[in-house]
Amino acid sequence: MLRIITIIAFRYSKKKTNNTISKAIVVAGGGPYPGNKLWDSTRMAANFAYRVLRYQGISKKNILYFSEDNIDLDNNGKADDIAGIPTSDNIRTAISSWDGNANTLILYLTDHGKEKTFHLSESETLSADHLNLWLSQYQSGNPNKRVIVIYDACMSGSFVPALSANNRIIVTSTEADEDAYFISQGSLSFSDAFWSDIFNGNHVGKSFDSAKQAVAEFQNPMIEIGSNISGEVPIGNGISYNRELPLIETVSCTISGNRITCTATAGGKDGIARVWAVIMPSDYDIGTLSRPVVELPSFELMPDNDDDNKYTGMYQNYLVRNIRITIYAEDRNGNTSVPSLTYLSGLNVSEDKAVIAAGNPDIFGKNIQQAEDALKFQRYADGNIMKAATVEELHLKLADCASSDTHDVLIYLVGKGSPGSFRISNTESLSATTLNLWLNDLQEKISGKVVVVYDADYSGMFIPLLKPPQGKRADTDFRHFG
Repeated sequence: MLRIITIIAFRYSKKKTNNTISKAIVVAGGGPYPGNKLWDSTRMAANFAYRVLRYQGISKKNILYFSEDNIDLDNNGKADDIAGIPTSDNIRTAISSWDGNANTLILYLTDHGKEKTFHLSESETLSADHLNLWLSQYQSGNPNKRVIVIYDACMSGSFVPALSANNRIIVTSTEADEDAYFISQGSLSFSDAFWSDIFNGNHVGKSFDSAKQAVAEFQNPMIEIGSNISGEVPIGNGISYNRELPLIETVSCTISGNRITCTATAGGKDGIARVWAVIMPSDYDIGTLSRPVVELPSFELMPDNDDDNKYTGMYQNYLVRNIRITIYAEDRNGNTSVPSLTYLSGLNVSEDKAVIAAGNPDIFGKNIQQAEDALKFQRYADGNIMKAATVEELHLKLADCASSDTHDVLIYLVGKGSPGSFRISNTESLSATTLNLWLNDLQEKISGKVVVVYDADYSGMFIPLLKPPQGKRADTDFRHFG
């Protein structure tokens, strides 16, 4: 939000500093459909791009903004900034028949993407080939017309081969097989870094270089510059003002147990408004599905009382052994520093583990799968999610958890129950008294807590029977349902 407030504080420029007549199309794809966690980041990025284009002298009538978010961007009291919703027909018409006397067309797209596909909405997509066809038709009447495409989405680099042509610059936020990052509602993203540099008057090539450096830890942006066009072309008037990015001077991070502590020194001529850290496992892999990354663990570094340039912060209960920590600083004008990266190896980091027991997997299989999915989403390692089908197996699994590398243990029991007893199979039952003895032994050997989730008839009767050992704090949590 800070960056947008900064832009509103400036008047939109009308002064012409070059002979370019530019028109722009901004597409905020996706929309606010249920489950689209990227929408807030999409609309923030697209709104930012729109305001930068206006600030750089492109008039309101020369920008077509397609979005399902019909808002008043220029504070004139009217919701007249959005040209329509993003559809194939609207985009095709905007490219082919709207441009008039413009000699440069700027196209910015952001939202979900897959291989050679951009999501316009929940139900409609745009292919790289169709977009290339429309751009080729646009340029066919006058081959000297320039096209600048900026595309920020997962797998956006897959558009480069199809769109590359003379008098075109194609900028993508990732390579063909990479995911895009939109952390903190897009404030840490390729789009934010790129449009910040355009806002500050830099040309496309330099803005790309700055944005590439800003997200180098997460993704690999691409740029393809065709013949008869230079990467030094500005967007709009290319109005610049003197600015100096904040600088992270030193970084020191340590791991103690499951606690990460980072200290950084940072400064800049416009002061420092914020310093923060983003954590990523060194072998991070979000899988084969194309989906943007909108959340990573992060924490704030707070200013030191005695040293204005020193900032310190801590993150508790992080359970991954080898990690990358990226430190950022932001000044009071919303400019973000070049990130500073450090690696940590926590050889003594303990891990959370879980044991699942279902009384009848044929009946309660869905419950088991939901539990596994939830645990994996919370970054439990596959090897730390164990299943037990008998009383003996459950005892052995809990014994396996009783080791120095275990932090918390979650026990999930689901099935049929009777007063003081859980039926773990058709032939065996587990008494609350026996389970309590196992839990007492487990708690003596692990550094964290034991959490029991029990879903069965009479489950509430287990509560008084699962008390922690004498002298131990009551860190055995119990949940019962029904």
